Amino acid sequence: MKYKILIIILISILFVGCANMPKEEKETKEVFLKYPVILVHGIVAHDRKSVIDFWGRIPKTLRDNGIKVYLGNTDSWGSFESNSEILKETIDKVLQETGSEKVNIIAHSKGGLDSRYTIWKHSYGKKSPA
Repeated sequence: MKYKILIIILISILFVGCANMPKEEKETKEVFLKYPVILVHGIVAHDRKSVIDFWGRIPKTLRDNGIKVYLGNTDSWGSFESNSEILKETIDKVLQETGSEKVNIIAHSKGGLDSRYTIWKHSYGKKSPA
């Protein structure tokens, strides 16, 4: 039992250590996206602030390049049906807030399934500029 606890602690330290590794400074290039971005996470992840930043520097890098970034706010253990309703609310809110016709979705793991189901269920794939 002692060894199991020790292994769990060591894995946790390794995971947190990797998540907080020093960031390399890279040259940034100007990027233009016509539509805002919604980030949709997968299992175990969440959009709340915590010790582990699940999206890393992706949101900041996108924002630093003038891209509007939003979080999907889905439930990491929720079904794709229930997450579809959450994601639909987020998409509709972003569309209304930005006046945009569409959004770009960047999804990770199960977030891809949630996103694809949402696109199909609510016919978002058929949205096109007027």
